[in-house]
Amino acid sequence: MSNNLLSNKNEFVNQVFKTILHNSSDIIFNISSSGTILFISPSFSDSLNYSISKVIGSNILDYMHPEDINYTLKYIDNIKEKEIEDSHLEARIRSADGHFFWHNINMEPIYDELNNLSGYIGIARDVSEFKEAYNALGKKVDELEQFFDLNLDLLAIGDMTGKLVKLNKAWTKTFGYSLKELQETSHIKYIHPDDLTKTLEVFSQINNEQKVLNFTNRFRCKDGSYRYIEWQIQPHKDLVFGIARDITDKILAQEEIEHKHELMGYVIEHTRSSVAVHDKDLRYMYVSKDYLESYKIEGNVIGKHHYQVIPDLPDKWRQVHKRVLNGEVVSAEEDIFVRDDGKTEYTRWECRPWYLPDNSIGGLIVYTEVITEQIKEKERITKEREQFKKTLLSISDGVISINLDNEITLINKAACTLTGYSEKEALGCSLRKICKLEKEINKPTVKDIENVLITKSGDRVNIEISLSPIKDPSDQVNGAIIIIRDISERYQKNKELEYLSNHDYLTGVYNRHFMEKKLLELDTEDNLPLTLVITDVNGLKLINDAYGHDVGDKLLMKVSELIKHQTSKEDYLGRIGSDEFIAFLPKTSLEAGKALIKDLHIKANEAKLDSVIISLACGVATKTDIKQDINVIRREANNNMYRDKQVHGRTMRSQTIETVLRNINNKYDREQVHTERVSVYCERLAQALQLSNQQVVEAKIAGVLHDIGKIMVPAEILNKEEHLTKEEWAEVQRHPVTGYHILKSVDEYAHLADSILYHHERFDGKGYPDGLSGHDIPLLSRIITVTDAYEAMTASRPYQDTKTSEAAIEELRNCKGSQFDPYIVEVFIDEVLK
Repeated sequence: MSNNLLSNKNEFVNQVFKTILHNSSDIIFNISSSGTILFISPSFSDSLNYSISKVIGSNILDYMHPEDINYTLKYIDNIKEKEIEDSHLEARIRSADGHFFWHNINMEPIYDELNNLSGYIGIARDVSEFKEAYNALGKKVDELEQFFDLNLDLLAIGDMTGKLVKLNKAWTKTFGYSLKELQETSHIKYIHPDDLTKTLEVFSQINNEQKVLNFTNRFRCKDGSYRYIEWQIQPHKDLVFGIARDITDKILAQEEIEHKHELMGYVIEHTRSSVAVHDKDLRYMYVSKDYLESYKIEGNVIGKHHYQVIPDLPDKWRQVHKRVLNGEVVSAEEDIFVRDDGKTEYTRWECRPWYLPDNSIGGLIVYTEVITEQIKEKERITKEREQFKKTLLSISDGVISINLDNEITLINKAACTLTGYSEKEALGCSLRKICKLEKEINKPTVKDIENVLITKSGDRVNIEISLSPIKDPSDQVNGAIIIIRDISERYQKNKELEYLSNHDYLTGVYNRHFMEKKLLELDTEDNLPLTLVITDVNGLKLINDAYGHDVGDKLLMKVSELIKHQTSKEDYLGRIGSDEFIAFLPKTSLEAGKALIKDLHIKANEAKLDSVIISLACGVATKTDIKQDINVIRREANNNMYRDKQVHGRTMRSQTIETVLRNINNKYDREQVHTERVSVYCERLAQALQLSNQQVVEAKIAGVLHDIGKIMVPAEILNKEEHLTKEEWAEVQRHPVTGYHILKSVDEYAHLADSILYHHERFDGKGYPDGLSGHDIPLLSRIITVTDAYEAMTASRPYQDTKTSEAAIEELRNCKGSQFDPYIVEVFIDEVLK
């Protein structure tokens, strides 16, 4: 019973299973672990048109889409390893006609009694239609999303609170925010404060489910700027759909147009020219104040017809308007018209059409300018140019004008004289041919550049040249003007100045400044041995004092000539002090330098300069090693010169004193007798005054020397028989000072200089040269004063009667205390004259 029951139950189950297999639209299959199809339901054949018998034994992968095989194998492995909970697989299965259909497959592993994997059982459901519908829907969604993001307009979906739910990418591009930043808060926070009120009013309309069109407000960008947004808004239930467009550029362009319109009106209104802009119906659009004033028009004319404003407009202008409205441009450069008051004016005018964007004529523009003053100015400039041309042709500087081809277009008389070419020869000729320069000028502009001009005859003229471009009113160069100045005289003076800057003005040899620089240049190894010779003129000051500076200058020139003859042209000779010369002898030994000095002394002794004694002191030193300091060598030469001076200087000065005294005696017949007598009287008087032997000797010598200063007094004054003039007497009165300077220069007589200086002072202070009095006058001077006066009174002079000794003594006594020292007078009379 139980077996029958069980058998009946199994039969029932099998019957039910068969019913499910044959009636199910899903494909039920059983495959081995390797994928071999062991069983498959009839629906496989029904849906894919395969024969079941042919399918059994084949591999299930043979029916899979190649792109899905790897994925399927991985799916099977995951089932086997129990690594997935969801045994769902979507794959494509090929039908008998080669088409692939999407199936949703679920598989479970089957194990035997030993728990070994024996295969898989699965169900596959055809989901192709669903898949296609889903893909189509996804595509639609993608297309909508793409359209949403690619749309250039600003698309937005928001709620009733103002929060933005969904935005397209145009928002980020326009305002700089990320979509997340915009969606985190209400868009009200981005609205311009001035637009907030009207924006909230729009929200009220939206809440009332009213559509809002062409609403504009300003939205803040991330950089803080604002942009104008024009909205189209449609509320729907709890959402608000909006399309916005950035119209900032449009608004700015409109503002710019309005600004330009206002600016154009302002510019035309305030321009100094007369300008009127009319439409094609000749109604005023813009007009300048100058236009209104010129035509004496009052009130606002904008929008009025031109002929209404000026009803008596001449027919000439009406014809011009017709021509212009037909596309012609009509103008006149100098149009004469007569005002109501009879005044004649000149105008420049132009009337031209203006065009609309479609290239049709929109109206006309009239430009009128009163150019009376310009005409007068033009006439004035023409006259000035003529005058300027005449001036250029007559000025002392050479003037040449050229065009862009370097052809001469103008040349004045001075330039013709400088170049040697006539105006006829020069005009139209190349500048290079007429104005030949030693140094070529490659710059467009030069000023006062020195150059040399080669004249037509080949002469060379030192010139100063300036070159400037000539420009037209548009600043374009159309030529050049050249100014040439003859600087030959200045050039020569500059050469002379340059010569004087390096040479001694008196002797012509180099000066100290030049020699200092030259010594540094010569101080090189190539010039060794370098010998320095220093020469000093002995007694120059004495010569100057005794004979005058003219004679001293002659002495210096004579000495420079003597040294020049002893040096070669490779040597350098310079005067470095009032009486000192130095010579640089490159590549010259010390022996050669000493030989030069020896010859120089010989030549000086042989030389003649009137009665002047030429005496030189010389020193030499030589640099033989580059390491030697040239300044040390120079000091050595200088020291050697001073040693030589000790030898020759004293003798020369003593000889000069003797020569001076001899010359005085030669030019003043009585001077020798006078000095001899005064000398004797001075010696005796000094003895009578009981002075020391040394003082007696000095008194005797002072008597001889007291009138040595008369060497500077002209002979014609000393020998004059008539009374001397005031000027001549002043000349004589200078001889004590001259004598003082002469003796001061000679060591052996210098101590007598003061006595000679003051021997014409008076005891009462009325003498000369310093007005000393009493015992302030040196004793020797007071002695000379008495003896000199007595000898003069008793000597034979052409300008006075000779006094007897008694008369002279009486004169001495009468002048005691005034002219003479009373004590010395009495001693002289009592002790000397007895």
